[in-house]
Amino acid sequence: MSRRPEIGNDPACRASKRKRATVGRERRAVERENGSRDWRMMPVALASWTAMLIERRTFEALDGMDRRIDASACAPMLILAVLTVMACSVLPNAVARRRIRCGPAVAAAMLCAATAGLCSDIVGAGDSVTETMREGGGHVSMVLRTVSPTTRSPMRGSDCQTDANVQWLEVHQIRSPSSASVRIFADDDHCRWNRDAVYRVEGTLSKPKYGTADAWLTIGNSPRDGMTMIRKAGIIPSMTQTMQREFLAVTRGLSDQGKVLVPGLTMGVLGQEAYLNDAYPIEIADDIDTNYAETLEDDFKAAGIMHLMAVSGGHFVLIAAAVMRAASFALLPRWAKASGVIGAYGMLTILMFPADSVLRAFVMGLFPVAAMLFGRRSQAMSALNWTVILLLMFDPSLAVSFGFALSCASVYGIVLLVDPMSRALLRYMPKPLAYGVAMTLAAQCFTLPIQVLMSPSIPIWSVPANCFAAPVVAVSTIAGLASLTVSWALPTVGFALAWLASLGTWLLERCATLFGGDHALAWPEGVPGMILVCAAETVLALTFWGIPRLLRVVATASGRMAPGEYRPGPAERVTCWWRQTCKMLFPR
Repeated sequence: MSRRPEIGNDPACRASKRKRATVGRERRAVERENGSRDWRMMPVALASWTAMLIERRTFEALDGMDRRIDASACAPMLILAVLTVMACSVLPNAVARRRIRCGPAVAAAMLCAATAGLCSDIVGAGDSVTETMREGGGHVSMVLRTVSPTTRSPMRGSDCQTDANVQWLEVHQIRSPSSASVRIFADDDHCRWNRDAVYRVEGTLSKPKYGTADAWLTIGNSPRDGMTMIRKAGIIPSMTQTMQREFLAVTRGLSDQGKVLVPGLTMGVLGQEAYLNDAYPIEIADDIDTNYAETLEDDFKAAGIMHLMAVSGGHFVLIAAAVMRAASFALLPRWAKASGVIGAYGMLTILMFPADSVLRAFVMGLFPVAAMLFGRRSQAMSALNWTVILLLMFDPSLAVSFGFALSCASVYGIVLLVDPMSRALLRYMPKPLAYGVAMTLAAQCFTLPIQVLMSPSIPIWSVPANCFAAPVVAVSTIAGLASLTVSWALPTVGFALAWLASLGTWLLERCATLFGGDHALAWPEGVPGMILVCAAETVLALTFWGIPRLLRVVATASGRMAPGEYRPGPAERVTCWWRQTCKMLFPR
């Protein structure tokens, strides 16, 4: 009599195992197409950022001790980075067998990032503007090109401010080239700045007290101070400035909250911060209650919805969706859709006030467009990681930018945590509310430590404030962008669209007044406050995620997995009642 084959050696069993293994590999391959699961470049991006921060602090410490660093300091780091990259490319199989494929890549990225940051710092330290500030600054003459719109100055004695890139610096009749960035503070008589124009200016050069500019230039009412336009701005910058100013003039006819919030929601600059020159009547240029505007801004910060007044990925998502719908309706091919989205992104970037969050959103938005062009699914996490790496390599100053850090941190939180949080919250609330709460919590988990560094307080009512504000943000943003587009040609239509946007901002103002004010929780400032926030978030995460799993493991090990009759909890009973009620009242 033949013996029955063992279970493990049964051909049918082996075939079933192979089939399950194949299905598992296919499922994991599909999951890797999900952008929130592609973490391969995340260690490289974070390591590059960390290396740049360490390099910047080290350079500032050495520069403060008057230890001069020249370009030869970059040579050893550059050689070491090249050797590490070569080792990663020559020995991929040997490294893979040891399960340390990520280590050399991270090391190479850190060396490249530190080298890029060191080169940038050395160039900046040897700039003629920096040398002049080391000698105490003083009265100088400059040739510079403005790179931002004119806004109101918060400094006493100055009425407006703008940012510019220096081309030439003249001190004591000695002219030197420069590539430094300066922030210009001027009075009303010297506020006729046009974006992207070249000027010859004379003023007082000083060290910056805050911000990322290399120096401050103050132009006052002294006979020695002045400005002269050397080259006019191009056609596109001139048209952009005209559209922005006409839109701001149109919003001056709205209610008090509309004057402040509609420009902020649309362009990223609050109404009281925008500057309208003497080409507009005084009742239009200065028609904003400053005290009310400052109180409203403080309420927005305390309520945790100040991010709505900054242009970020939401604007680009709305524009891309509109272009894609129009292109799909016209049955256009993929290349035409991609071209339309890229053109819309470029126009939106030009029309918005310059900010690091706008730059991040623009560059990151190009990756999904490229994926669509080649027929691939977009990878949100991969796109964000590559955006961080590329922007830091090309502009190392972004490593110390709070705006760039907040923008990236919020997207990291949304991509990583929205899905698991929304799945957990779906047990207790409807899907739209669960998604809104998860979106707010996910973004704040990563941005709150950075916010504490900027302002030592925590908005305790930010979740309900964001949930109440979310339904009207998209509609108000679209209406504001439409008003910005047509106000220069059709002021009446532009005002109607701006008024429509102000209906949504009225709800934002109500949310800020209700949940803001004195409702923020005081918190320790600086690095200790940031560490305390991280510790609190870690404890909460372990509480809501780790303890139930630990109890389940203990119950399984002790054989008490099913202690008795199952009884639904209050949340499950309410959910069941709600579903049955909806099914009875609205049968399909």
